Amino acid sequence: MLSPAVRVVGPLRGVAPDGVRAALAGLHTLDPRHPLLGGAPDGDALARRLRTAVRAAPGAGPAELAHLLLAPGAARVLVGDAHVATRLAAPEPMLRELLLAAAQRRAARPLPVPPPRGCRPAVRPAPPDPRPLRDWHPRPATATAVAGPGAAAPGTGAAALTVRVARALRAVGLPPHGVGAVVDGRRLPAADLTDPAAVAAALRRARPARPDPAVVPPSVVAAEPQPRLTLRRADHGLLADLPWAAGPRADVTAAGHCPPEGVVVAATTLGGELHLTATFHATTFPAELVAAALRLAAGQPAPGRG
Repeated sequence: MLSPAVRVVGPLRGVAPDGVRAALAGLHTLDPRHPLLGGAPDGDALARRLRTAVRAAPGAGPAELAHLLLAPGAARVLVGDAHVATRLAAPEPMLRELLLAAAQRRAARPLPVPPPRGCRPAVRPAPPDPRPLRDWHPRPATATAVAGPGAAAPGTGAAALTVRVARALRAVGLPPHGVGAVVDGRRLPAADLTDPAAVAAALRRARPARPDPAVVPPSVVAAEPQPRLTLRRADHGLLADLPWAAGPRADVTAAGHCPPEGVVVAATTLGGELHLTATFHATTFPAELVAAALRLAAGQPAPGRG
């Protein structure tokens, strides 16, 4: 099954680890077969499972929480001083209900959770790569950027936002590969991702993207890798009534799965702001370059660029 994405939101008031555990325990009482806790045992065994699944991360900010949850074997929920990170296959309404229930010290209501859209095929070896190669190992990383109020509305259509991100990657020396790009669940035919007309035409011809074939994690990557871009947009308006604390809001969505040369960019809107999160491998692309590209896409100057 595809790994669920990591979501980090905050700053929030009144959400603590014991409140999240109580909300999930109450959800289990109301619906023992709910997908978030389906098959979990009762009593002391449930309490032990929840202590493992929900942990505190004092002092951790949004980026660090996302990084911690991307690690293999990580908890399902981490609660920092003001931010909450989840790695649960929960759609927007269920995530909102869980956080509200935790803040209000009550059981989370068992809202519907749709089944996953598909499973990954049987694992098989990666096909030979004819390019010059170098040694490689996975190291998921994230970069974030926020465009100020009013920047989310114009230029955030699928084609326009794809071009913004692709041009920003090219500007920092990471030109994206135009084959295999996925935008809002649609796989684009080959196109120049920095050309608005080409991207718009490709989107008109695009078909729903199937899950990529699962392969044995490679030990090598191209010596000169090119980003294979995936763009996912979502309007997280349902989160507007969470118990927000004072300060800049963070809405981070890190991909649960990222191929070796993938750059998965999630674009969300929250309170009129455009929040961008890139998931990639720091062993493939320099983290400082991806971060600089994301700032450019958000309309912020990268260091050294004025």
